[in-house]
Amino acid sequence: MNRPAQADQGRRIIEQDGIRILAVSSSADVKVAASPQRQQIFRLLLIHGSPLHGKEIATRLGIQPATAHFHLKKLEEIGAVRVSHTGVINGITARYYEPAVDGIIVQDDLLQPEDDETLRQKMLLAANAYNTSRDTFLQAVKKSGQNSPFPVLLNDLVYLSEEDAAAFYSEMENLLNRYARKGSGKTLYTLFASIAPLEEPACPSPAAD
Repeated sequence: MNRPAQADQGRRIIEQDGIRILAVSSSADVKVAASPQRQQIFRLLLIHGSPLHGKEIATRLGIQPATAHFHLKKLEEIGAVRVSHTGVINGITARYYEPAVDGIIVQDDLLQPEDDETLRQKMLLAANAYNTSRDTFLQAVKKSGQNSPFPVLLNDLVYLSEEDAAAFYSEMENLLNRYARKGSGKTLYTLFASIAPLEEPACPSPAAD
């Protein structure tokens, strides 16, 4: 069962089977999470699997160290990353960061009509997630050969009642949690999925005689 942790500034941690998801609620937190560079940093730490210091993150992403430290501080403030340990590099104490959670989502109570700026930040968050997954897919298509599995792209229509949609989402969540752990012999894959009601096009009115 989902077990929410203690909330902080409208944030909460949803835990299920060892997977920790940060749910943000305020427009300020959504703005932090929506930044493309912060998403890149969070994704890099997730994929790398071991803590990285700010300068190394900057080098890997092609940004300035000061910029990396600024974004890391913002991510730390909302509880997305944390300091794992410190180490001395060339006489300077460096802070090594790691993900504090396995993912970030927007809480349901924020998915309501509100001011234009909050809506803009939510759309930016969604667009960045889509663009990252799209680019990863296209890169995989280019690299795939005859002896490697071709990246899968699915685009389909389903008919769901409100109860069906809730059950579908629950089943997908359970399936993702099942495969969300690292293990020997496992390869890291990326998955992007969306489900939304589709408004069927209206039938044209018959022409008058």
